[in-house]
Amino acid sequence: SIGVATVRPLIYAYLRAREGASEQEDAQVRRELTAYAQREGFTVAESFVERPWLSGTSALDALIETIEQTGVRDVVVPSLNHFSRAGQHASLEKAVIEKQIGAQIWSLHR
Repeated sequence: SIGVATVRPLIYAYLRAREGASEQEDAQVRRELTAYAQREGFTVAESFVERPWLSGTSALDALIETIEQTGVRDVVVPSLNHFSRAGQHASLEKAVIEKQIGAQIWSLHR
């Protein structure tokens, strides 16, 4: 029989970079997200990296807009804390965020 490549569903990666983090540190986090997504049966379509100290644009807004445009409904994050503006919501509600961004969240860490 001929092996047919199965098309994996797409997922977006989102993370809030740590201020002062090295390029290597950011790349490592993205690798971990990609590996996790692959284990769960996804292919990472795009990574959205929040760097609030660098730009006035929001990676989260771009992510939400992309979800609305593409219909991809899954997002992988290192942890829910990456959605908090300045860590003030340590116990963010997964359901609330999912409703806000219109996608299911896959989190590496609780």
